[in-house]
Amino acid sequence: FRSYQAMKSTEFQTDFQEYLKNIEEAKQKKAHHDQLRSIFVSFLDKAFGVKCAEVELEKGIQFSEVRGYIDALYKDIIFEFKRDLAIERDKGLQELSTYIQSLQGNHFGILTDGLVFEVYVLKDGKLEKIDSIALKTLSSDEAFIWFDAFLFVEKEITPTSEDIVKRFGD
Repeated sequence: FRSYQAMKSTEFQTDFQEYLKNIEEAKQKKAHHDQLRSIFVSFLDKAFGVKCAEVELEKGIQFSEVRGYIDALYKDIIFEFKRDLAIERDKGLQELSTYIQSLQGNHFGILTDGLVFEVYVLKDGKLEKIDSIALKTLSSDEAFIWFDAFLFVEKEITPTSEDIVKRFGD
């Protein structure tokens, strides 16, 4: 677990702004979803210390008669990258549903184009959206808190006073 105390706000702000610049440039060039994923995984490494080796890329799955490849798997989070969510959302949701059902345990599915992140869980055999963000509308502090909440879910962690202030204010 990487607490906010261990992260200097200005460092994350710089990493976050660089990520936004890189992902927007890639999207303008109509980059393949693999390139969007690569930019995001590099951001996770630089901003959160999540090493590439910790993120399983292109994990093959087979569920019933369906086969596929999870774009990125980190702990209990399945990331599905699409170039354009407006066009590819339905396909991405179908893939997330298959991937979540194929893996044992409770997994989150995150459908993203690198700027918008939609979080889903499987409930009664159907995907349910539980959260979504558009990075361009967030401050770097808000983005840090959002990613931290999903990437580093830990049980029985004693929060520091700085963590509480960062999340809830004075």
